[in-house]
Amino acid sequence: MDRNAGTSERFFLTADVALNARDGDVIGSQVTSPLDLEFAEPTSVDGTWPASSGAAWTVDGMVAPQISVMSAGASTLGPGSGPALAFDFKLPGNGYQGDALNGIQIVNQGDATPADLSELRLWQDGGNGTFDSGTGDDTDLGALVLQGSAWQSLSMSIPLSASGTRFFVSLVVSPTFTDSALVSLQLPLNGVIGVHGSGVRTVRPSALPSKR
Repeated sequence: MDRNAGTSERFFLTADVALNARDGDVIGSQVTSPLDLEFAEPTSVDGTWPASSGAAWTVDGMVAPQISVMSAGASTLGPGSGPALAFDFKLPGNGYQGDALNGIQIVNQGDATPADLSELRLWQDGGNGTFDSGTGDDTDLGALVLQGSAWQSLSMSIPLSASGTRFFVSLVVSPTFTDSALVSLQLPLNGVIGVHGSGVRTVRPSALPSKR
């Protein structure tokens, strides 16, 4: 671009943080030396090098796009039915490193009440990618306990691989169900506990309508 002598031009450099960035990674930029600059006309370059604005950001936390949510499909369940797959998701480790899950919270965005549910239970996939309710390779991580509006488990230490570890939440319908009640599970803000990072933004899975 052409500019008159004595004038200046401001430039902005933007960047997108990769989803596999690790907590604690620092992101910044600088121009290392005058040799990194090219001009259309012979130009004398002076200054202190490297040239930097001093701006740097530290990666911290987990965001929803890092979590893979697989569809649990739609099911019509009757009284006492289950365990049926209600939520299917994969949690990554700490960016490109492994990590550990120490607790999780699940909320229901449907209109089913706690009285409509006999149980929500968390499972870890054994590797075949199929929910088998304990008859195959899945590991039973225990029933989720209702605390306020969230179903949670806060006493675990599950290794998370960098590529992600898959989990299932199963549902057992109460014998005293409400007809046409809907169950639609999701991870709320700060619903993933103990992994590196301060929490997770809301993740909306495919709904599991349990029309009973």
